Amino acid sequence: GDRSPLALDVATVRSADAPYRFDVTDAVRWWAHDPQTNHGLLLKGGTSGAVEIYFDSNDTLEHQQQYRPKLFIRYGEAIAPPTPTPTATPTTTPTRPPATATPTPSPTPTGPTPTPTATPVMVILQQEVSPDSSYAGTMDTYISEEHPQDSFATSPLRVKGDGRHTALLRFELPEWLIGQNIHYAGLELHTIRRDKPMNVDIGVYQLVRPWVDVEANWFQAATDQAWGLPGADSTGDRSPLALDVATVRSADAPYRFDVTDAVRWWAYDPQTNHGLLLKGTRNVAVTYDFASSEYTQQKGYRPRLLISYSEAAATPTPTATATWTATPTTSPSPTGTLETPSPTLSPTGGSWRCYLPIVVKAHLGER
Repeated sequence: GDRSPLALDVATVRSADAPYRFDVTDAVRWWAHDPQTNHGLLLKGGTSGAVEIYFDSNDTLEHQQQYRPKLFIRYGEAIAPPTPTPTATPTTTPTRPPATATPTPSPTPTGPTPTPTATPVMVILQQEVSPDSSYAGTMDTYISEEHPQDSFATSPLRVKGDGRHTALLRFELPEWLIGQNIHYAGLELHTIRRDKPMNVDIGVYQLVRPWVDVEANWFQAATDQAWGLPGADSTGDRSPLALDVATVRSADAPYRFDVTDAVRWWAYDPQTNHGLLLKGTRNVAVTYDFASSEYTQQKGYRPRLLISYSEAAATPTPTATATWTATPTTSPSPTGTLETPSPTLSPTGGSWRCYLPIVVKAHLGER
């Protein structure tokens, strides 16, 4: 009577100074459908323990307004139902009814029968961890302007705020994901080190050029393939706009990037899957290291790709129905004109799911 019995989402809080996101899509959908149901959200610890965590509230001091809770909503306009076209009512002059009527069945295609929307499920791709320990589809490295000829395929993923170190990574999608409806995809990386106590904004971009982790460097995507510009910095190397940007503040915390648009392309056309690039978007001289797919100290810190998907609906086969064709002798004479209603068709797609995060900053300890 007070709250939902099941959590909308669960996050593991590990840092005293980091943002955390929760997927509250289902709740916000209800609120948009019926504002009277909007009674907010409750945050509750899910494991036993004596640690207390404090998050900034909407009353946080003005000079730290960016730490106040945020609700991000991605939405689209609702599709209006089709409006039938007015028709004229026919009037007829009575005459003799038809002498005979011979039924002749003729196949007429009918529209597909609507099928229930599939419930999205979540799969996590993580090297040697998930979906199970046999998954080995991740490759990653970083490239450095400071060491332009070197390869760092077995090193942590290093990103510098001024763009002089950028990270590359790629997840091979399992065959059973190809062609499915992708509702949401999030890239989760865990920081393991920084060289200065400074924040940095990091953007994630979709790579459009193939590369090889053990061969890539600042100038080359592979031994026989140069980048369009050094550092994979041309539109022939990566998307011109970031898929998402996150502010990284802690040397030991997970960060998530929304990469739904890229994964949708990969599921539609696997040949376009050349992975992602992480690049600093502010000219600050701080370097962060993220755990790579080879990180051995804690496998749970390795890069993760979280994908919410549902099975694509099979294209329905039209069925034939019998219609009656009359052979008239004498037929009514209409004095009006009958117009067939022409409803306006509105495009509809498969089910989709927005990712609606709440971003909060945590403080461990007492106030």
